[in-house]
Amino acid sequence: MLFALLFRQAGATIDPEDAVRRRAAFEWTRTWALAATTGVLSGLIALTPALRAAPWLPGVTYWLIPAGIGLFALIDRRRARAG
Repeated sequence: MLFALLFRQAGATIDPEDAVRRRAAFEWTRTWALAATTGVLSGLIALTPALRAAPWLPGVTYWLIPAGIGLFALIDRRRARAG
């Protein structure tokens, strides 16, 4: 989460005219927030009784990271086409 907050801060300090760098900072913030959220979710699952029934589940949650990044890319492409 620290990286997400650092990229968020960087995005806030970039010149508003520099849309490319601001967009890059936003995308990195989003990606690192996704990674942090996935890690917390994995930890929470590991603390539940579901761990006995499915000991593989906390590790599988990390597949949400590439799936989320792919979803973000799809959303970004649709936004670019629309506007």
